[in-house]
Amino acid sequence: MTQETSVTARHSFPEKLAKQVQSQFTQFAQKDMTGYTVARAKSEFYSARTDLTVFDPEGKLVLNGRDFGDRIFFWQP
Repeated sequence: MTQETSVTARHSFPEKLAKQVQSQFTQFAQKDMTGYTVARAKSEFYSARTDLTVFDPEGKLVLNGRDFGDRIFFWQP
């Protein structure tokens, strides 16, 4: 059995995305997200450009997202 894994580099979480997350999720509304990081990977989902994975400062996965170009949707894992 073969397991495919994909390792992508994490980057600092852009302020624009942080504001979008803060407006969508009440638990992030007052949170300082400057220590958060994001990993991006090409999406295989129809019409999506990029899949996003958001990590807190300790490296814990906190959100998944999907970028469609004109809109990014986030959800909790």
